[in-house]
Amino acid sequence: MAESSETGDDGSKTWNRQNTFLLIDVYNLHKEKFQEPFTKKKDIWDTISQELKAKGHHLSGEKCDKKFRDLKRRYKTIMCRNVLSGKLVDGSNKWIYFDKMDALARKGSTMTYQASSCSLSDESPGSMSSPVTISAQSHVPSISELSRRSENDLSCKSESDSLSDLDINFESTPRKKFKKSTDDHDDHSYHNDHSYHDDPDDHSLQQLLEAMLEQSKKETEILSKLSEENAKMLERLETIHKERLKVESTKAEAMLTFNALFKNFLQKNVNK
Repeated sequence: MAESSETGDDGSKTWNRQNTFLLIDVYNLHKEKFQEPFTKKKDIWDTISQELKAKGHHLSGEKCDKKFRDLKRRYKTIMCRNVLSGKLVDGSNKWIYFDKMDALARKGSTMTYQASSCSLSDESPGSMSSPVTISAQSHVPSISELSRRSENDLSCKSESDSLSDLDINFESTPRKKFKKSTDDHDDHSYHNDHSYHDDPDDHSLQQLLEAMLEQSKKETEILSKLSEENAKMLERLETIHKERLKVESTKAEAMLTFNALFKNFLQKNVNK
């Protein structure tokens, strides 16, 4: 999906290449604030919006938040394809924001992609048994560098494919996310919506763990019942064995008694 280049009388009001590059750089300056537990994410995005406005790009905090989510989804799509294909392919020749997003993702955090966590409609699962791990440090640019970098990036790259529905958390610690408004251009709904939702991947993992725990409990109960039944069966077999020994012993005693009586009987008859 190509970037729009429309502008209004008071400056840029829609996303284009220049303000998208600038958004990534400004986000980089405020990245650490997203890890602060008592700082509202909405306030951070409003601050980022004000810095873009100072450069002539009039885009709301909600639009900045939504745009950056799209960038993160696209970046994760490329990284997941690398994992599924078993190769580390440079995506910069296909997506103009790859280099900046890659540098941002590498800075101050360790991200692990596993084939089991990457699902792409046009890819088949690979045979990767180990994850691809990225960990590196990069320089944080100053405000004076932001606009210059954005302008220089315009002439060297071109954007391609539309974004997928994948997501990735660039902060080194997990965070909650704003619920998306049904109307991307409704800034009012953004300021009134203070609710958050968990990462769907975390929710699915929790459900899987609960199901595995429940299955383990059932298997334990079955094994316990089998052990009890086996113990009862062994007890019954032992009782039967003892009864048979008693019967055999009684039969042996009876035979000895009979033989003794018969012997006495024969001796008496011989003497007569």
